Amino acid sequence: MKIKKGIGIICICATAVLWSGCFSAAAKSNQEGLAKYEAGEFAEACRLFGRAISQNDTETSYYVNLGMAEIQMGEYDWAKEHFQQALRLEEDNMLAYRGLGLACLASEEYDLSIEYLNQAIDCGDRSVGKLDYDIIGYRAEAQTKAGQLKEAEASYTQLIDLEVQPTQHYIKRGSVRLKDNRVEAALEDFWAAAAKEPNNFAVYLEIYKTLAQFQVGESGETFLYQALEIPVKSHEDRVMRGRILMLLGDKQEATELFHQAAEGGSSDASLLLARCYEDLGQYSEAEMIYQQLLAQDTDNARVYNQLAICKQKQGQFEKALTMVRQGISIGDPTVLPDLYWNEAMIYEAMGEYGFAYEKLEEYGQKFSFDEESGKEAAFLKTR
Repeated sequence: MKIKKGIGIICICATAVLWSGCFSAAAKSNQEGLAKYEAGEFAEACRLFGRAISQNDTETSYYVNLGMAEIQMGEYDWAKEHFQQALRLEEDNMLAYRGLGLACLASEEYDLSIEYLNQAIDCGDRSVGKLDYDIIGYRAEAQTKAGQLKEAEASYTQLIDLEVQPTQHYIKRGSVRLKDNRVEAALEDFWAAAAKEPNNFAVYLEIYKTLAQFQVGESGETFLYQALEIPVKSHEDRVMRGRILMLLGDKQEATELFHQAAEGGSSDASLLLARCYEDLGQYSEAEMIYQQLLAQDTDNARVYNQLAICKQKQGQFEKALTMVRQGISIGDPTVLPDLYWNEAMIYEAMGEYGFAYEKLEEYGQKFSFDEESGKEAAFLKTR
């Protein structure tokens, strides 16, 4: 299983071991592995970190780095073993405990994740630093998923009080409060987040999506209307304002804004403009834009995904499946979940419920189900 959305790795530890002014062979392999990791080439990073260990099997950071790369590969059991090996070499290694916490979080072992992350915090000194903030944030996520809502709220409160990314943590604490059916308290957090960054369109969009997820859409629209008060100064602002207008149902004005931004060279605006044309039933105009984008970048999986949706809306199911498969072949991890999901939905629209269920099972194995996708899989199983 690939690492799930929302679980990122913000740092991995590098050790520069110098022999006579030069990197040792092991340190050189480790440094090359770090470069591959930063480039997103995780399989190659694993190979290089493994080589570093074979060249020097007593350096703790090499095991930690290998474990972090294995998390990105979805190899959680191997990652845990390598973090444990790091702890056998250095029993109070903060990064090894952090890695164990992340591996357990990714493999949905939330109670264990919390335990390891707490141990990571205990390894630190009395001063609270950047790495501690990161660990507290992951602990809050694990606590939320474990249903420990009061504890998660306390973790986010700790980060807010420390002024650590307060905007994002107000939103996350608000989400926890929504899970606990405390809508008024959640709205207080969302307004606090908006007050921190009153001219940031993205903040209002995130608040809206969070409220919509908990079916508090009416309150969410209030935040969207508030965002329309933000002055538009750039093509990026036009794109963001257009996205908000789309959510409010004003496709015509959104189309005009996306058109202006697209003429300014924004590929995001072009993609959104095409989606507006789709919503307006102007499929030929939408497809023309998608084809232009693919002519510029034949490996744009996001465009293939949207073109598949466009074909499906027109009942051109076989063409839609072709677009999905072309998108999947590109292997873009940021788009693959949507592509696999849409492949299942296309089969469902075709009435091929058996194939649709098989594809949803494949989706679940690769990315795991959330509440919505789990309900869809359960529904298809009965067809």
